[in-house]
Amino acid sequence: MQRNVTDLQFLKNKWPSAIVARSQVQAFTGGLIKGTTVANLDSNDEGPPEVVRIGRAVGYPVDSFITWLEHRVAAKHESVRQRKRRQR
Repeated sequence: MQRNVTDLQFLKNKWPSAIVARSQVQAFTGGLIKGTTVANLDSNDEGPPEVVRIGRAVGYPVDSFITWLEHRVAAKHESVRQRKRRQR
């Protein structure tokens, strides 16, 4: 079965930087995911693959973050489909 990946590249066009600071993840995604959620996923090695650290500040390259987010959305979408099939 082919995976349908949601296209979120439009987010890049509206962002003024090449980096999304973890503290700005919620603003970047329009409130869809919080920086604390990404921090928790990072601690479980499930977060974005590329991380930029400067002191205590953490951020993600925009392209890498968007790709990770697209695959996360697709995986969640697939999980919902599977649950609905089992309920039938």
